[in-house]
Amino acid sequence: MGRRQRVREYAAPQVLVVDDECDKLIPSLEGIFGEGIRWIGVNEPDVRVIRNHIQQNDIKAVLLDLHFAKFDEQRDWQNWSGFRVLNELSEMRREGEFIPAIVILTIYGESYFIQEAMSISGGCLFFLRKSDLSDLDDPQRTETVRSAIRDALEWTKRECERRERWESRDRLIVNVRRLPNPRLEEAREIRPFEPRPMESQIIIVGKSPSMQVIYDLIEEAASNDEPVVIYGESGTGKELIARAIHYHENSRRRQCPLVMHNMAVIGEDRGLVQAQLFGSPWNCPNMGDPAIVGIFQEASNLDYEPPVRRGRSRIRNCGEPGTLFMDEFADMPLWVQAMLLRVVEERYAIDLAGNPYPADIRLICATNKSRDEILKEGKFRLDLLNRLESIVIRVPSLNERLKECPEDIDLLIDHFITQANQRFGRNVKVVLPADRDLFKRPIWKNSNVRKLENIIRECVRASQGYVLELTEEARKFLTETPEEE
Repeated sequence: MGRRQRVREYAAPQVLVVDDECDKLIPSLEGIFGEGIRWIGVNEPDVRVIRNHIQQNDIKAVLLDLHFAKFDEQRDWQNWSGFRVLNELSEMRREGEFIPAIVILTIYGESYFIQEAMSISGGCLFFLRKSDLSDLDDPQRTETVRSAIRDALEWTKRECERRERWESRDRLIVNVRRLPNPRLEEAREIRPFEPRPMESQIIIVGKSPSMQVIYDLIEEAASNDEPVVIYGESGTGKELIARAIHYHENSRRRQCPLVMHNMAVIGEDRGLVQAQLFGSPWNCPNMGDPAIVGIFQEASNLDYEPPVRRGRSRIRNCGEPGTLFMDEFADMPLWVQAMLLRVVEERYAIDLAGNPYPADIRLICATNKSRDEILKEGKFRLDLLNRLESIVIRVPSLNERLKECPEDIDLLIDHFITQANQRFGRNVKVVLPADRDLFKRPIWKNSNVRKLENIIRECVRASQGYVLELTEEARKFLTETPEEE
């Protein structure tokens, strides 16, 4: 019987109660949860003691009182010990240390206490009213307590899974199943040629915390249809992230069209631009023949039927809608932004002849400008930007990744060598330590991953044996480019 009891206690999650009246609170909590949770009491706001319990006892949640009578008798409520403890625990969490879910204990759920605690913690905070623990015969109050503790334990479980995932993951691999490309077939009818082979996998490499956040956001964006905005310098891999979202296994659109368009090359002819964006049927009075399938139609998997007796052609459905990737979206003219706003809000578009059609596509936008730069320029509608930013992905520069996790550079070098070996039929296996150190200099401003890939590719092509040989141009760039301060 004793062994079974020890097994049951070990399996039960452990929750730390930090309160000067923990001896009174714990019996009430035990009355609600029975043997389902093991409660550990701490009656002083000592961060070192709390931290030791978290590390040694596998604590899954911390119930933290804000006011300790012995220490806070003469203090304003903003300076109570509980806020100080919360601030120190939150700082540990921001520095990467594991801190379980924190449940703030208040007397009656005072909103100003909760607001202050939220501003300190920066989020992921739960709260519980002590008054709900005073009457165990009230089913509504006991259910409130159960719900708060259950949500806190669930958050800690997700946090543990995330930390385990982040520690073991150094790349994101997305398998690609491409659709037939009618434009490619039309080009082959003019003259037979062999296009550049398309990759069967999309591989994004890196294990820094910022890249782990991007991996999680890719999975989240792929599983729903909300608009996505990707911010990042040129050469950081924004297009690769957009394709990973579309082709991810979580995406229901992965076998539907992916249309990519650079919005910085929009012309000045409004009729032609509107046709390129939203389409123009056969025999349209404004455009004439032939029909123009706009990028929104193409992403929606729509085109035009052949005309009958010089009449206008009808829009026909060719399958499920896909994804439209708009690169450099911040450079769109204002009049295009106005039309796009309507499409984003209403999820349908109108072609140049006035024919409406569904535009229920996933919209992914990217720019090499920061949000602050866009707002400072004042050339982009804020209402449109707010609607597009349902999911925001900020891609770090290579210098930022180097500062955050130097191992990212090693992973990228090895990945690009593998790709280049396959492309050029080489067998490079080793990079000299001194050469690796050259790659780790913070010299990648405005160059980023694309420049690194080009250097590795050129060096692999020039190498003859197992060791990577730096070309004269590569060595000059790596040694003479000034470091970013």
